Amino acid sequence: MPRRPELRHAMSIAPLDLFLNIGRAHASLNLKLQEELGAFHGLDYEDVTLLHRLLSAEDGCVSAADLARSLGLSISAWLRKACRKSTLRSLRFATTTRPSPEPFNG
Repeated sequence: MPRRPELRHAMSIAPLDLFLNIGRAHASLNLKLQEELGAFHGLDYEDVTLLHRLLSAEDGCVSAADLARSLGLSISAWLRKACRKSTLRSLRFATTTRPSPEPFNG
């Protein structure tokens, strides 16, 4: 890939390469960790992080801001993610615990 001349003066490529390599290594490690946690515990890394944060709290209560910060997310991003997971769990629970229909006595 040819380098654009205007970028050569803006920054050196070596630090950018290092930064991108670290990002790829982090993504690869995270994927392996997600697979292991999911296979053995049914949890993902974020679930484990949040559970650890809650267990380490003195009274078991942690603000949404602190929970979001522990995942590196904004509060709104964390709430969207939490609502999505909650909705999925509720749907999964509803589909696996649906009572059998009552017989028709008409």
